[in-house]
Amino acid sequence: MSVGNSPRIETSKITFTNVSLPAGIRYDGMGLGVGIADVNEDGWEDIFVTNDFIANDYLYINNQQGGFDQMSQTHLDHVSHFSMGNDMADFNNDRLIDMVTADMLPQENVHEKKCPFR
Repeated sequence: MSVGNSPRIETSKITFTNVSLPAGIRYDGMGLGVGIADVNEDGWEDIFVTNDFIANDYLYINNQQGGFDQMSQTHLDHVSHFSMGNDMADFNNDRLIDMVTADMLPQENVHEKKCPFR
């Protein structure tokens, strides 16, 4: 954009404020997959985070007060420990959210035994 004969460049500074911890989202793992859907059907979006072998997978339920509560233990019967990603959708048309994770645990656990993080 120019005014008269003098060139003028307009820039806008974009800033990001990390509110993860105050919102109840803690960093723990690699976070290789993130899915967002209303898991508990309360009208608020929830977050499903899948991690590789260092951390568990986490289901964060929206508490409707500007934050999330980690509720994997109460909402899921099983979580993967070797996730490469996830997806959340109504795959079978029953009007409920289905959650899928891609697990990469090999049949033999040779590499797991060599891992210094375990």
